[in-house]
Amino acid sequence: MIFLCNNKVRTTMLMDNTADILLDNIMRVMSGEYFGQTKAAAIVGGKKKLERLIESGKIEAVKPRNSQNGKWFCNAAQVLMHCRNMRKTGKKKQE
Repeated sequence: MIFLCNNKVRTTMLMDNTADILLDNIMRVMSGEYFGQTKAAAIVGGKKKLERLIESGKIEAVKPRNSQNGKWFCNAAQVLMHCRNMRKTGKKKQE
């Protein structure tokens, strides 16, 4: 339910843990999925950050083929847990 409180739009999703339940459902579904290295790097904020997260063990990465240029696959749920902030900051461009 969406309502107005103190001239701000509010929702009941935060009051009855619906948001937490939905996030948990998304993570459970995505735990069996994998992103390629390029897609995962775009989500977390860059290739170097992705490499640091993999080295620290926060993101599981597998390389099915043991070839030099084989493709890396990263666990989608773990990548989404470490995604970068995508919100706009509200700063206006100067002309």
